[in-house]
Amino acid sequence: MAFIFPERMPTLKQFLFNITMFPTLFGSKAIDGVYWTMPKELIFYVIFAIIAAFFTGGGYTKENKMAMGMLRN
Repeated sequence: MAFIFPERMPTLKQFLFNITMFPTLFGSKAIDGVYWTMPKELIFYVIFAIIAAFFTGGGYTKENKMAMGMLRN
């Protein structure tokens, strides 16, 4: 894409900050406009993991594995 729009080529600094999924924390802009959802998605998944750990007691029982489709036997 850089050969078509060379003015839109991100700098190394922008690229590295965007890999973190939180470029605005470092004072950088998102490379692509749709990346604004990434921090919100990450926060959602962390909250979901905490809730799932709370309701499973922090461990996996046979019933929990069956409910999540992780049972191998």
